[in-house]
Amino acid sequence: MKIEVLKESAPNKLCVAVREIDEHFLNALRRAVNSEIPAFAIDEISFYENTSPLFNEYLANRLALVPLTFEEGVSQQAQIVFSLEADAAEAPRTVYSRELQSADPVIRVFCERIPIMKLGKGQKLKLEATAVQGRAREHAKFQSALASYGALPDFRVSSKCDKCGECVNACPKKIISPQIKLTEPSECILCENCVESCPKSAVTVRPKEGEFVLFIESYNNLTAREQLERALKLVAAQLEFVEDGIKNPRKLEKLAEEAAATKAAAEKETAEAAAKAAEEALEGAQSHVNLSEQAVERRADTKEEKEEKKEKEQKAEKKKKDKKDKREKESKELKEKELKESKESKE
Repeated sequence: MKIEVLKESAPNKLCVAVREIDEHFLNALRRAVNSEIPAFAIDEISFYENTSPLFNEYLANRLALVPLTFEEGVSQQAQIVFSLEADAAEAPRTVYSRELQSADPVIRVFCERIPIMKLGKGQKLKLEATAVQGRAREHAKFQSALASYGALPDFRVSSKCDKCGECVNACPKKIISPQIKLTEPSECILCENCVESCPKSAVTVRPKEGEFVLFIESYNNLTAREQLERALKLVAAQLEFVEDGIKNPRKLEKLAEEAAATKAAAEKETAEAAAKAAEEALEGAQSHVNLSEQAVERRADTKEEKEEKKEKEQKAEKKKKDKKDKREKESKELKEKELKESKESKE
């Protein structure tokens, strides 16, 4: 395998030509850059105060995607603590990634100009976050570089070419010079517009066998070259492991058994956790049922109490009415008696 740097427009961007290589190996290298090289990212967050209109979950997702720096010497089990405290006491303001303060001077926020959220007047945000090391195959927040590749073009012009310039105008990338030569082979997308536009059929373009162009872009403090070197070391280690396994099949079998045992233990742990979660969910559901039954009983008791109270009120009202009627009756009888006695005395 031969690697030649074609273009390095910035430390974090690299374009290389890779020759004498099988495409399967190049794809393995691409996958290593995209998902295998380790990086730090925020994993857990404790919110102490959040009076903004954004939910904690939404903010946690945004903070997890903030790129952090990386150093090879840091332990894989390291947990880096970050803190953020922001408020908009006098006027609305934007909270930026630079306000995430790290307790470790080595692992810190890489890009400091990322807007996290906007705080309205009087709103506050206070949190503490923990960053851990991981790989992008576990979660996209750990992706610190991106790689893609394509075939290098085999651009040929026959003697029939009269340099009419049709292919120059037809090229969407504008990489064909008036002399009908490719100025930037790495930019060619093999669209064949130049071939179709040539009236003399003098231009041909096809992918070169075993020659590719690889693009790498880094998102943290490591340069694109360093990310490529890390990926190459990972692929080399994987190949050594496979080669060692072929030479020592018993060792490979033992590793496979250990991996199977680890997987079984993980599955058992997952099953136990799922069973425990199901049991807790069942207990929660039973608790809700019990609460519902109690509520129904309370409603029934309340209904009976209301009916009993209503009945008592009706009885009291009836008793009161009966007394009133009795008094009115006695008063009427008394008046009639007095009237009768008055008549008798006159006679």
